[in-house]
Amino acid sequence: MSRETRNDLQSWLPRAGARDPGLPWPAIVLAGERPGGNALAREHQLPASVLVPASVEVPGADPVAVTVSLADAGLSALDCVLATGPAPAPDGTDEPSELLSVALARAARTRAEVAGRPPVRLAPTSEGGGPGLAELIRLCRLLADLVRRSRPLADTDLAPAGSTGAGPADLASRGDRAVAVLAEAQQQLSATDDTSQRNGLWLAGQLGVPGAATAADADAVDPGALAAVAAELAARQRAVGQWQPAAGQSARIQAALGADLPVLAPVHPIDPAELATARAAASRPGFAPPASIRRWLATLSAVREPVASLSRLLAGRLALRLPGLPPATAQFPVVTDPSGQPTEPWLGADFGDRQLGGPRTQLTFLQAAPVPDGAPVAGLLIDEWSELVPSRTAITGLAYRYPTPTNQPGQAVLVAVSPDPAASHWDPPTLEAILAETLQLAAVRAVDPDALTSTGQLLPAAYLAFNPGDAHVPSGPPDTVSTRLIEPS
Repeated sequence: MSRETRNDLQSWLPRAGARDPGLPWPAIVLAGERPGGNALAREHQLPASVLVPASVEVPGADPVAVTVSLADAGLSALDCVLATGPAPAPDGTDEPSELLSVALARAARTRAEVAGRPPVRLAPTSEGGGPGLAELIRLCRLLADLVRRSRPLADTDLAPAGSTGAGPADLASRGDRAVAVLAEAQQQLSATDDTSQRNGLWLAGQLGVPGAATAADADAVDPGALAAVAAELAARQRAVGQWQPAAGQSARIQAALGADLPVLAPVHPIDPAELATARAAASRPGFAPPASIRRWLATLSAVREPVASLSRLLAGRLALRLPGLPPATAQFPVVTDPSGQPTEPWLGADFGDRQLGGPRTQLTFLQAAPVPDGAPVAGLLIDEWSELVPSRTAITGLAYRYPTPTNQPGQAVLVAVSPDPAASHWDPPTLEAILAETLQLAAVRAVDPDALTSTGQLLPAAYLAFNPGDAHVPSGPPDTVSTRLIEPS
């Protein structure tokens, strides 16, 4: 018998802790606030180790060499991911995005303590040997591709198939802040002074409006660019006005800040105790070691594109010698012995002689930090699918399909009766003797009726397609089952 199973591949993080510069990056993002309170998105891990050497070209003086980080530029990891996008430039180069290059240039001028807006050259590599700007962009592309292929985690993703959840947490307060950010950008753009207009353009650039960051950093504010950015913000404001509560706060936030913003609401496990038990059972030695999970993911990469996207991201982290994200798993329903040791095989392993007792749900997840049992989490569901696990043995049959012949002979059924009523089973010699006798009788029956005369009644009964009747019994009905093969008079 085949068992239907559901596989979920997730990446999730604890809700608490907005930022920890000491943790590795990149990681899956959480919905929260951007630095400076000027947008809605919070990343769990900031790439503080990415240092970008820059050269500020001061007119009439030697260039000023400085080193800046994303923190100096007021950007988060999520800003870099959303601004970079999943695809390189048409010419194949990995140039910084508009928002990233302008933000780093502004930070370099501030660090160099120069006035005005002199040109800034950004070095692609880091002097310290750690990840540089080029590596940052490549990782951003990999992570952007993964985010694009994923969806926000739901509470039903943390439970067996068919479970009913309460839905995502209420994001009304975040929706209010998102609308306030949009209104603030519009208000700044509508001002008449240069400083307010530049602030509004820069804020619009952080909201993902194309061309806004470049316009904010120009020597003079371009009225055409100002009008184009204002039109985009007005379109978003109209979308916010058309928003209906039934669509959810996530739709409201994306209407204000851009449809490409991943809004990941914290979710609470439907049954925290069951999830904790499943995680504890899966962590037992020999059930699903991290190395086995990695091999399973590598195999799936050949047939599951979202898993392949995750594998490329993990390979990129490994190439930059960044700390790994250890995979873990949980399997529902939990089937263990009294000691808590799982008695069923892990879905990603060789079953051997063991079998599943019914449909199972497996969760495979990557987490950048330990998640306490029962704590709310936010993250992405990278991939999910159902599959049938076949049994090792099955009772089956074989059928042949062939064209029906145009000329069909009469069909016959041979019923063999054992000559020994006490026999409990058939044996080959007896069957052979019956078949041999049948062949002899078939040859006798093929004799012309004129030659049989009265001996026809001694033959076994024949099933005829048509019988006109028996001349010796005129009142008898014409019977197609006959023991008298005598030609009628």
